[in-house]
Amino acid sequence: RMLPSEFNTILTTEISTELLTVDGREDVNKWRESSLSHWGDPSYRGTPQLYLMCEYTPKRSGNMRRHILEKKAAPYTRQNNEHKVAFGETVLYNSDDKSCFAASLPFSVAKKVAKKECRREDSLCIIQPLLPMMKLIAGTVEAAQKDSSETDGSSTDSVIKVNAQISPYATSRSINVKKFLLSVTQRSDQECQRELEEALPMSSSRLSCSGNQISASADATI
Repeated sequence: RMLPSEFNTILTTEISTELLTVDGREDVNKWRESSLSHWGDPSYRGTPQLYLMCEYTPKRSGNMRRHILEKKAAPYTRQNNEHKVAFGETVLYNSDDKSCFAASLPFSVAKKVAKKECRREDSLCIIQPLLPMMKLIAGTVEAAQKDSSETDGSSTDSVIKVNAQISPYATSRSINVKKFLLSVTQRSDQECQRELEEALPMSSSRLSCSGNQISASADATI
């Protein structure tokens, strides 16, 4: 299994704040709990999700390692053409020890690849769900808190500016970002806080949900 410290060498995200400490310790239990929660969530079944896939075969190029991962997934994707593995165009990490990619897989396919291919003792691959904290660039929470502390209090609404790179792996369909964000804020404060604690176990103690309104004026395609 991949640990937070290894992932942090691939991408520098909020995982460095949430699960790693300055003295080199890591919250492995929380990491495993969050990952196992993904694998056990029935709401993901049948829908594509984003994963980190790494391949460790020695003396192979990144392109060759990607083909190895495609072959590992092939037996579980042949029954349905929609169950394809879609890799990002660029490799996230490529070195002598491993190559890692962002990939979109149907949940059922990812679970089979993880259980039957990547958990064998002789396996040279890892498939790791991309948890929310793994999708946030390091410093995101700190920057949001700084912006909040600098507001002059003249407005009763909190406006959050969101810059997002929408996943290129899903089937294209148009969405209205404003409608999407408003639908998120219509959830209760309790639901919001619970999801916040799951996504950011450390920073959530310094954040809160209080029915803030979010405004946006952009359209996006996913």
